[in-house]
Amino acid sequence: GGAAARVDDNNNNSNNNNKSLDVVVLRDEDDDVLDDVQTRTNASSSTTTTMKGDVIVAFYKLFNNARSSGEKGGMFARMAQVVHALAAAGFRVHFICHCDMVPPREIDASWAPPGTRFYEGSTDMQLDQMLPYSCGRNSVRALFLFVTSLTVDVHYRAAVKHAKLWWKEPRLGTLLSERVAKRVEDHSPGVKRIVLTDDVHYLRARQAFSDVKEPVHVEYMLAWLKRREF
Repeated sequence: GGAAARVDDNNNNSNNNNKSLDVVVLRDEDDDVLDDVQTRTNASSSTTTTMKGDVIVAFYKLFNNARSSGEKGGMFARMAQVVHALAAAGFRVHFICHCDMVPPREIDASWAPPGTRFYEGSTDMQLDQMLPYSCGRNSVRALFLFVTSLTVDVHYRAAVKHAKLWWKEPRLGTLLSERVAKRVEDHSPGVKRIVLTDDVHYLRARQAFSDVKEPVHVEYMLAWLKRREF
């Protein structure tokens, strides 16, 4: 019971497609960061006075106008659970969004535990503020990277925007999750990456793209999607 997570050993080259990946559940105790993070929904169940370091939770959207938690969806609930567990375990949590963010004073942060830090602007602008100023020379302990919208992003370009070249593979490093990971790794070379997802996207995409009547292009897209996902 818990969100699936993929833990990458950052001592390996991130472009090496042959490296092994361990699939864990956040309740497992496989490294020093995950060992401190127990899945709990109530941050008040544990209090701590000593900060154990900085961690980043990178999520794809902040539902600022949602009227209820149900409108935010299951992945948002899982992300909030991770944030609460990290804060309860004594980490300083920095929230980075794959979307443009309004000024922190305008954010509905009622779902987040006290002390969670938010930043304004585009994803790159948020990282510009967070990495040099909030962390400075301190290394980020872990990056909890939610990769949950990959199928939706590609399908939107094909079925809604009707982009002519929707099926072409984006340049390496241009997907938002890749850009966030590289920025954090450049700042903190030893950071532990924990990748969380709600789908195996290259399998889900085959079903999602049943309404796109371009079978050759769909197969081409599925091939690079599988490679990039792994």
